[in-house]
Amino acid sequence: MAAWWKVILDTAHKYAAHSGAGTLAGDVAIEFLTTTGAEALVITDGKAGQHLFVTMVADGGAGTISSATTNLVTYTTIVFDDVGDWGCFRFNGRAWELIANRGLTLT
Repeated sequence: MAAWWKVILDTAHKYAAHSGAGTLAGDVAIEFLTTTGAEALVITDGKAGQHLFVTMVADGGAGTISSATTNLVTYTTIVFDDVGDWGCFRFNGRAWELIANRGLTLT
């Protein structure tokens, strides 16, 4: 059996790499985004209080999260344009709130 602290750290620091259009992993804390062209991205509903940090690590085009496919609070589109752009999201039980960002285009 794993030590209790290792279980907590492994769960809290799960990450995934995402390349191309489609759905970002909803069961991780950090998502490393690589775009291969102008792409539509989706975040599925999470659990109340869940946080998700998304950062662009390779830029092949803009990655856009839209309120048409993702439950968003405040914005209708969130665009990752450049390497280093990041957003920190929190799921409030009904929708994702963007609580902090660097470099994102917001409308």
